[in-house]
Amino acid sequence: MIKVRQHWIALVRPNIIVSVLLGLILIWLATSPSMLDAFRHIAAQTPYFFTPIFERIDAYNPLIATAPFFIAGAFALGAWSQWLFTFFQIDEYGLTYQLGPFFQNTIPLRAIQDIRKSTTPFGLLFGYGTLIVDAGREQEVLRFVPNVAEFAAALRR
Repeated sequence: MIKVRQHWIALVRPNIIVSVLLGLILIWLATSPSMLDAFRHIAAQTPYFFTPIFERIDAYNPLIATAPFFIAGAFALGAWSQWLFTFFQIDEYGLTYQLGPFFQNTIPLRAIQDIRKSTTPFGLLFGYGTLIVDAGREQEVLRFVPNVAEFAAALRR
């Protein structure tokens, strides 16, 4: 029996965009003289309808400054919980894969007709890849499989 968890890069990849946006927001907050001045600048360029909103924004400074951290934390928690419950397993029953806490599927070994693997340059660098399993009419794509060549060889045996 071989059981592997999804590669750790699956944990990092969804959070890259959020981290970059959070960094840009932090740079913007650090370089602006004050948050109120920044919002007054925005209010000067917006229609009259939105100006009262931007004038009252000073009361919400702590909330606005911490909101990106809560959003990034929520994304990180979601990616971590998805990664925690995702695994691939080969045993006498077949290939079992669980994607997240709620979805699990087993493909019997006798139903598997073809196994293909693909790797990107980053996948070669970090040691993961995509496994495509053809089982009759079904085609399952398993992403971020660590050591995909060894896993595919074990599945062919």
